[in-house]
Parts: sequence; structure tokens; C-alpha cells
Amino acid sequence: MTTLEHTCEVLGINLVSDEVQMIDGARLPGIVARRPFHSGLFPFSPLRPMLIVNVTTVVNRAAAATLLTPLFTHDHPVRVVIRSERLETAETTIGLLADMAGAQVIFVPASDPLLTGADPRAFQHVIARLRDVDGCPWDRKQTHQSLRDSFIDEVYEVVDAIDADDPANLAEELGDLFLLIVMHAQIASESGTFTIEQVYRDVTAKIVGRHPHVFADADATGRADLLRIWNDAKAKERAERPRKGGAKAADGEPHSMPGLTRAVRVLEKHPRVPDRLWDATDSAESMLDLVSGMIANGDDPETLLREALTRHVHRSADRLNDDIDI
Repeated sequence: MTTLEHTCEVLGINLVSDEVQMIDGARLPGIVARRPFHSGLFPFSPLRPMLIVNVTTVVNRAAAATLLTPLFTHDHPVRVVIRSERLETAETTIGLLADMAGAQVIFVPASDPLLTGADPRAFQHVIARLRDVDGCPWDRKQTHQSLRDSFIDEVYEVVDAIDADDPANLAEELGDLFLLIVMHAQIASESGTFTIEQVYRDVTAKIVGRHPHVFADADATGRADLLRIWNDAKAKERAERPRKGGAKAADGEPHSMPGLTRAVRVLEKHPRVPDRLWDATDSAESMLDLVSGMIANGDDPETLLREALTRHVHRSADRLNDDIDI
């Protein structure tokens, strides 16, 4: 009997039927050393059990604890194999794993998908469960169109958190946005149009293709090189997969973008030529002139309007308070 077979016998597990993920603990310190740029280098799921061998050193055990902690709850049970004259096991938790002197092998049981939110596939399961035949009636009746405005609102919530420099709120709002992304992908999967895996695959291919200076051997020594690489990549994408439908207008901006934001971007590309052939009482044309003048003065119309609205709200609140005092 091999050492691995003996270890599995002591733990009472079968590598095949239990779908155990095998991990070489000697590789883990190198992954930890790359923090905070180690994302994706520990591609193991908490939804399946893990068997980590070669954790014979303090460094290897500490690295295992560091990489497992984000994936499991602090009190998630762990079994450790200690090699002495015979193999023995000890019980511990993820939180105490680094302190297990004498550990040779670490066995981490799978976590319940509803308890381990640290894996994207667990969240996919949660959303799919909401949409199942016996799931939530509200979630089951949602469509791409019914979730449209919520998606826009959540993006604004993310922007507010960024502007407020509030990391905790930003994390929460990114979660809400991710919920809608996975919900849209689940709805698409049910209709057979695309899956979340296709979304991952397509965006990965796009980003890798647009950064050959990072993921291949292209040289980029300045802004001109980066711009050339980016334009070449986008041209190749268009040639290989022409866009269908009208996601963007001829000016290159999304149709659904708020009018003022779109006006700023379009006018920056195509400055307005003074023309008084239209009716002077045309409010839309007058507004376009006003926005064009702000841009010419180096101002940001969105910022000016937002600041003016803030002042207006404060003035209104002050007047309301004055009326109450009276």
C-alpha cells in the first residue's frame, strides 16, 4: 500500500468517488508570495473536498491557511494527518490550521454552497436555485427587460460609493451589481442564448487579446504603442465577429446613455458649429448650445449640474427648516 493510499484509508476517503481535489502544499508558498497579484493561481473550489499533501513545514502550513481562509468560514472543520510511528488524525478548523505542528497532510471537507459565498460557482447555484421551478416567485418572473433599470441604478450606486471613498459600501454595491450580472446570465442560460461560462470565456479572450504586451511578446514602450495595440486588437475583433444589432450609434456612444453625458462626449468629438437657422425658442437646441459653451470653457456640464442640484436641495431644506421654525 502506498503512503497516499494509507493516508486515504486513515481519513476514510476515496479520491475518485469523493471527487477530491489533490493539492501539492509545496507550491503554495510561491502563490502566497505573489499577493496581492495571486488571484486565480489557487484554482480550487470549496464546493469539493481538498487533500493538501506536503505540508510538512511551518511555511507550507501557513501558506495553506492563508489561501484557504478566504474560501471558507473561520470555523470550517479540517482534518490533519500527523505522521509519527503510525498515521494519526487530528481535528482543527481553518482558523487554527497554521498552528498544527507536525501536520503532514490536510483534508478539507467540501462546504455547503449556501455557506461558502467565496466561490463564484456557489453564487451561480444560489441564483439558479432562486429561478428554479420551486424557487422565489419574484425572481422567477424577472426578464432582461424587467431588470434593465435596476442594473442602471446599481451602477450609479457603485459610482456613489467610489465618489464617497467608502470601501465597505463599494464592496456591497459591487455584490449587488454582480447579482444582476449572474441573474441575466441565468435567464439567458434558461433560454439557450448564452451562459455565464461563455461570458467569462469571451471577456477573458477579449482582454488577453487586447494586452499582448502583458500576455504575449509585443512591445509597448509608450502611449503610442499602447494605442496602436488597442486599436489593432479591436479591429481584429470586429473582423472576426462583426457586431449584430445597434448597441452603439454612429458616434460610438451607447444609445441608452443619459442625454447630457452623451452630449458631452459627442460634442467633444464633433464640436458644435454655430448655426441659428433653428427656431430660437427650440429648448433642445438652446440646451445643446449651452452644453457646447460649457465644454468650450473647459467645464464639465455633468459636474456643474450635479453641484447646482446639491445647492438647490440644500437651499430647499434650509427654507423648509425656516418655515418650521416660524
